[in-house]
Amino acid sequence: MQMGQCLHERRRKMEKQSGKIWKNLAVIVFVISLPFAVLLQVSSEFGNAGIVINLILGFGLGIFLAAKITGALTDQQGKWKVAAAFLAALYTSYNYTMQGNGVYLLSRHLDIVEKLSPVRVTSNRLVAGFVVASFPAIFFLIYYVIAQILPYVRKFLGTLDRTERRFLVAFSVVGIVMMGFLYVHTNAFYDAVHNGKTEVYDVIYTTDSTMIYTSDSFMRILSGENDIRQPLFGLFSMPVALLAKFVSLPFFFLHDSYAYALQAIQIVLLGIAHVMLARLLELGKKEKYAFWAFFVGSYTYVLFSFVVEQYIMAYFYVVLTIYVWKNSEKKNYAYFGAVSTMLTSGVLFPMITKKKKWKEWITDLLYCLVVYFELVILCGQLPQFLNIRNKLADLMFFAGGKVTLQQKWIQFTWFVEHLFLAPSASDAYAVDRGAPRFLLAEQQSVSVIGIVILIAAVLGFLYSYKNKMSQIAVCWVGFSVVLLFLVGWGTAENGLILYSMYFAWAYLILIYQFICKWIRNEKAVLAVIGVFAGLMLLYNLGGLYQIYQFGVINYPAG
Repeated sequence: MQMGQCLHERRRKMEKQSGKIWKNLAVIVFVISLPFAVLLQVSSEFGNAGIVINLILGFGLGIFLAAKITGALTDQQGKWKVAAAFLAALYTSYNYTMQGNGVYLLSRHLDIVEKLSPVRVTSNRLVAGFVVASFPAIFFLIYYVIAQILPYVRKFLGTLDRTERRFLVAFSVVGIVMMGFLYVHTNAFYDAVHNGKTEVYDVIYTTDSTMIYTSDSFMRILSGENDIRQPLFGLFSMPVALLAKFVSLPFFFLHDSYAYALQAIQIVLLGIAHVMLARLLELGKKEKYAFWAFFVGSYTYVLFSFVVEQYIMAYFYVVLTIYVWKNSEKKNYAYFGAVSTMLTSGVLFPMITKKKKWKEWITDLLYCLVVYFELVILCGQLPQFLNIRNKLADLMFFAGGKVTLQQKWIQFTWFVEHLFLAPSASDAYAVDRGAPRFLLAEQQSVSVIGIVILIAAVLGFLYSYKNKMSQIAVCWVGFSVVLLFLVGWGTAENGLILYSMYFAWAYLILIYQFICKWIRNEKAVLAVIGVFAGLMLLYNLGGLYQIYQFGVINYPAG
């Protein structure tokens, strides 16, 4: 008996010792691998000095975080999670090697690399070396994210009631079918090609769909579209991109199947964001349907459900941040997704912090800044911030410095109208830079409808000012006034409609609150919203059809 106990104790000690060895080995491998992973997507915005600074800080950060990151795998394992992380990491390391900055940077210093390497360095060996060297760190990071996020995803999906499930399925199916129909006939929504020439920018309004799609901005952190405005967009959109890559594989026979899969997943995320907003407003069953109809009928969601852009992700993370704030006492890591997909979303912090005392408030803010810049360093994007002065100077073109305050106000009122109603198609056709484009017309007077909507939004807040979501919504509307009207962001190119997805939800919430509080009778409210949403949807589908016709004629698919 005693001999059996001794053997058991000895086995336990050996297993414990073996576990420590594996944990230490995992830490060492991660620390060695991480600089290679950082180098793959490191920005060159600040020259060699910026790259060196980022790599040094990344190495130090790797040592600091190694035990925590690798512990997710060494402490608890799941076969399918390991398999998913392995495949995702393998593809990511290869993709980043082929499309990143690492191979290019080392090839510039090939003489040094050859001195350090025991074998002759060729381009193929350099690529293979980067894939192998970066894979462990990327694998551990992806597994850590899966392990952290999956429980929350399961919990959310498990709490969906019948009403929410029906809406989500119906919204997703209808949206995906419509998207498929549009994409089969025209590529204007994602990769516009006119007479054999790719038009990168401003085909449908001022969207950058072609550039975003062809540069793979959803996957590549280093994509040119992921500049200082959204420096980590590629990190927080990567789960969507990876899923779209794998979903599109069986449809290899379909041209641009990745675009279909990418937008299909975004449509689902759009529906989930709508569900979260309805929960935040604590709506009943019938009220939810009315609220969703109101959203779905607006031009913002009709348009951006089909245009490949980055604003669905930005909108999703903004809503997710508010949702986590409302439903959890833990650290709100969704906030980093919001800031990463659109840097200006940092203004959410005062709205979603639960700290009351100013010292705690500042401490919480500093914590958010530290964590955010840890992500920036790990993703190799610190040089963008080191070069922020020049980056902001380049972006000032969009701030509308030469546009008068009056013209900014005119554009802003039309922006508010176009959140709900499609612009006049008869004025939208234009030929610019040798190619047809679907642009906004220059307006010479204010939009009366836009002003009415603004007044209704203010009244909606006054009617429901005690409601926390109304408070957040009015702050977000105020932010749109500052950014788009006073600063004039986007007015230089008459392109305010581009930011509709980012701001529309706040206006829609306040207008919804206005209708509910003004009419008061529940049945009458549902009837008014139902009729209004239906008419709005019909009108906006007509606007979408005009874009479809434009695309079929000028940018036919295939």
